[in-house]
Amino acid sequence: MRKDAVSEIVGTVLLLAMAVSLFAVLHIIIFNSSINENTSTPSAMIVASLRNQTIILEHHGGESLSIDNTKIMITIGGEEKIIPLNSTFFKDENHNGKWDIGEEIIYIPSEDISGLEVDSIVIDKPSNSLLFTGTLQSGSTKTMPSVTTLDATDITSDSAKLWMEYYFRGYTGFIRFLYKPIGGNWVNTTWTSASDTGKYSEIITNLSSNTYIFKAQLLYNSTIVDGEEKTFTVGFSLNTMVDQITPHTVAISPLTINATGSSSLDKVSLWYRYSKNNGSSDWWNNSWTKRRSITLKTNKDSTSANYQIMINITYDSDMKTDFSDLRFINYPDNKTELPYWIENKKDQQWA
Repeated sequence: MRKDAVSEIVGTVLLLAMAVSLFAVLHIIIFNSSINENTSTPSAMIVASLRNQTIILEHHGGESLSIDNTKIMITIGGEEKIIPLNSTFFKDENHNGKWDIGEEIIYIPSEDISGLEVDSIVIDKPSNSLLFTGTLQSGSTKTMPSVTTLDATDITSDSAKLWMEYYFRGYTGFIRFLYKPIGGNWVNTTWTSASDTGKYSEIITNLSSNTYIFKAQLLYNSTIVDGEEKTFTVGFSLNTMVDQITPHTVAISPLTINATGSSSLDKVSLWYRYSKNNGSSDWWNNSWTKRRSITLKTNKDSTSANYQIMINITYDSDMKTDFSDLRFINYPDNKTELPYWIENKKDQQWA
């Protein structure tokens, strides 16, 4: 009897426990269904793009998104920014507090984002669900300053203008150039303070005929950043001699002139002068400043005659070293060349 009585009590307790458990499970299912129904994720098609360093997110279809319940996150070079949906970045065309089809969110970064990775995320806050995520631009994830070496311009026989573009991205520091002839040692310009983003140029002078390597440098927080290396070649000054043409009359049209030179030369211009009547051309230019007048005085009662006159010339840096560019011109017409010869000389000193 006791065994039967005990068995009935245990059975009743088990049935009661099972009923309570089933009720609890049913209650949890109903409760969770109610929560999910109130926090369902909205369905919307968001398209993001990057145009001229401007980030644009456009609603292309689906449900309208509540401005208060939508979170926009932009990551530039690893630095995360939360974009507030206010009148600065979002124009609510319908004035209904929602992000509707066709409406755009426009964000223009204050810094230059060239070379940096740009990512965008759109989140529904009530459900904490992603509505959109994507990479708009691949690049570096570090917001470090950088510098770009640009091509040299205004290249002459002894100078060149070097260019760079720098990106400090919130830092401040200094910039400069380094240059050297091929096979030579680096020469640096003076550090110049800079910040933000911009272009900088500097003219390098006193260059010899050669090909030069150069690069831009940026300094911030004791860290030096190098730009890529580029090259330029200053003009070669050539002393050339052209043989006389025989016969003087060439009855060929068109006239072909052949020239040869070193294979290392580039952008060589060939100039020539001709005369249709085998006469002299007006080579003298009255604007030339490297000249000096010579006045010959005779006695009052004497008659001028042709005599040889010795003139001492002191070398000047504008002359050729061997004095071969000296000319003597008749004053009345300022162009007739007078005969002369160099009797004695010492190059780069006197003649």
